[in-house]
Amino acid sequence: MQGRIVVDAIISGLTGSAVLIEGEYYSLLDDTSEGQPVPISTHHIRAFLQNANDAVFVENTSLDAVKAQVSLAYDKQEALDLFLIGLDQNLSDELRREAVKVLEASFNNIGIYTYLQHLFFARPLANNADLTGAISFCNQQATSLAALYQSVRDHHVWISMTWEHWNMASSVLNDAAQHEAMQTLAIESGVFYTIVNGLAIGKLSEVKPSILLQLQHLPTARQIISDWFEQLEICAAKEAIVPTRVALIKIFIDSTLTRSWENRWNAKFQTFSARGDNIVLFI
Repeated sequence: MQGRIVVDAIISGLTGSAVLIEGEYYSLLDDTSEGQPVPISTHHIRAFLQNANDAVFVENTSLDAVKAQVSLAYDKQEALDLFLIGLDQNLSDELRREAVKVLEASFNNIGIYTYLQHLFFARPLANNADLTGAISFCNQQATSLAALYQSVRDHHVWISMTWEHWNMASSVLNDAAQHEAMQTLAIESGVFYTIVNGLAIGKLSEVKPSILLQLQHLPTARQIISDWFEQLEICAAKEAIVPTRVALIKIFIDSTLTRSWENRWNAKFQTFSARGDNIVLFI
């Protein structure tokens, strides 16, 4: 199978592999196949899907494109694991330092940094995420990662607000698959990131047109976005978040990161499985 041949593919960064579909012909591309697809049966596809809960289906692509996408997806998954290790206060300082060092080096690919930025601006971290410790491990050798950790901490209020009201606005989607598809697109395309920054600088209304443009092709997107923005505008006005108050909130977060945020947002921990290890990641 040559790179120029058009195929469909199921790509997984979690497994670092992809299933290629060419008519009735199925093959697997992974790190054991030395860059060449290995023929498989439908039984192998079922096994693949059981392990690849991050699987993405891509149509009309090529072998070369699939190789590049698998590599990027794997690098993103690895970066996510390293980011979480940096936050986990139950791990050794040595391991956390090494994770920070390796992750910083991966930012040579700007796509990795953007991926983490968009992901962690979408959902609030759990209260036991050790941002202070993670930042301290960055020292002067991981300045980009330190800035990202700091930015997530500084925007915690708006991240929580945006996530809470997204859940309310998108609850009209009864189809779980449709909801997941819209939420994934909103996260990966930077919709949450854009909204959080709009809230932070008091210019939420100015980002709405670009958000509508990014999601307008999805069913019911316009109504969901309108409801989402309406609730955010009401909440922002009610909270009356001004620079002085923001500074006080930031001091509070820096000094405690206590369970009061969990109570305030009716938090409920969800578990993210990072390569088999259960790590409390998001509220």
